[in-house]
This record gives sequence, structure tokens and C-alpha cells, in this order.
Amino acid sequence: MSLCVFSSTVVTINSAATSRFLALSTWDASQGSDTSPRGDRREVARILDGRTLAIPDRKGNKCADSLHNLLQDERLSFAALVPGRSGVLHVRGRGTITDDPALLETMALGGMPPHLALIVDVEHAEVTGSDAVRRSRLWTPGVHLDRGTAPDMMALGGEMDRAYRYGLRKEGYDEVETRAVGPSRRPSNRA
Repeated sequence: MSLCVFSSTVVTINSAATSRFLALSTWDASQGSDTSPRGDRREVARILDGRTLAIPDRKGNKCADSLHNLLQDERLSFAALVPGRSGVLHVRGRGTITDDPALLETMALGGMPPHLALIVDVEHAEVTGSDAVRRSRLWTPGVHLDRGTAPDMMALGGEMDRAYRYGLRKEGYDEVETRAVGPSRRPSNRA
């Protein structure tokens, strides 16, 4: 098993290399915070070296709050989950934004590179056992809710979703689809 040392904390490289989901937290100049979910079809954070990670920022994320915040305050943190595991990777560091085509090309999905990437200079990282993940049985299929059991969050947020899509089209994203959002529609899979 490969090991990576971040600020005297030994972290298995497999934690970052196998996580497909993380919650990224950033702060603006007035100390307001934003937590943004990030997910990908393969690892969500690419390991560049023993202290540096790259996180793709794809068009599907719709909001640029994290990017906006990083322009004001470079501090960030995230918690990453690995499917089937109860440990949580906690990372704290400083972030910058890059549009380096060579790096972005290495993170392409379906031939489409992300438009930007976050470069994370890791100051601290650790994997901790999480009783909350274990108790929630997050990875146990038998306890997952049926679609009709809970309110459809996409239907509840339909108006907001339409406003986001309008904003994206206005910014020139021509791949934005317009569709009805409601309880009978399944949300599309987004990258």
C-alpha cells in the first residue's frame, strides 16, 4: 500500500485516489462560508505529488461560489468519502485555480476536459473512522430509500434549477438542456 506524508500525518494515498465524492468548504473575505459537493465518475481528487492535489471543476457544478471564494481567501478544507468504507479523509490547505490545458486534459471524461481545476496545497490531512458513517449504514443498499418515500429535492428546487440553467445559457453554455422537473421525472446523471 502506498503511503503519502502530509504535515507529519501519514495518509494512505488510496483514500484520495479512490474517493469519488467530497464536500469542499471555502470562505469569502467577510468569513462567509460555502460547502460545495464535488463528485466524479472516477477519483474526485488527483494526487499530483506528496503535498498537492488537483480537483476538476466541471461545467455541471453550475455555481462558482467556491471559485469566487478562493479568489478572496485561499483557505479550503474538504471531507472525502470512499464508497464502502467508514473512514473519512479530512484535508485542510490552500487552493489556487488553474486553467492549464495539459493538466486539465489528464482529467478529461468522455473526451471533455474540465474548464478549470483547483490545485490544493495540503497543509494537513488525516483519515478518521466515522461512527456517523457507520451508524447511518450509508453503503448498505437495503436501507436506501425508495424514490417515492422522500420528497424529490429536484422538484422542490425546480424553480431554482431553472434559474441556474437560464444563467448558464446566458453565460454561453450551449449544452444546457431545458426540461420539466417534477416528481415523475428522474433527475439526469450529472458529471
